[in-house]
Amino acid sequence: MSGLDFLQLRPVRALGVPIVAVSGVVNESQARECLKLGAADFMGKPVQLDRLNEVLTFLEPHAMSRVAELERRPEKRRSTRARLTLPARLCEYNGREHEGTLLEVGVSGMKAHFAASLDTDTIGRAIFTPPDGGPPIEVIAILVRADPDGQAFTFVRLDPRDAERLRDLIRRTPA
Repeated sequence: MSGLDFLQLRPVRALGVPIVAVSGVVNESQARECLKLGAADFMGKPVQLDRLNEVLTFLEPHAMSRVAELERRPEKRRSTRARLTLPARLCEYNGREHEGTLLEVGVSGMKAHFAASLDTDTIGRAIFTPPDGGPPIEVIAILVRADPDGQAFTFVRLDPRDAERLRDLIRRTPA
């Protein structure tokens, strides 16, 4: 079965599992058709390992969010958050970038306001600079909810040093 045939199978499409199409014969129409059928990306052989790593880095949180959906319980915030107003940027895997405002941040996620309408499960690199004089924090974030006052994201693999910086920020921020 070809990759195009596989992508057209109803059970495959219903699962919502990210699929990367890989082909030894790269032509633009085949790539376009794979993407149209729901492939997350299309790569030609030989596969460049740096590019594959980049793709998998962005797809892993998406796959993890699907697993989390199966175990989803009523929302309970896992940590306290600091309320503040900071510039923030979201760089999606597809290349779109959004400028916005960070409204709340904790070690497990953030709430921000981006003017763009984002789809649930949007995955991107969130970038913001806490007011501690340190470098910007960059973390993979998954959109879990869009509210009228902003979008809520959960973090994936926040660097332990950045987590400590955020804990310090939360302790210093008045309730």
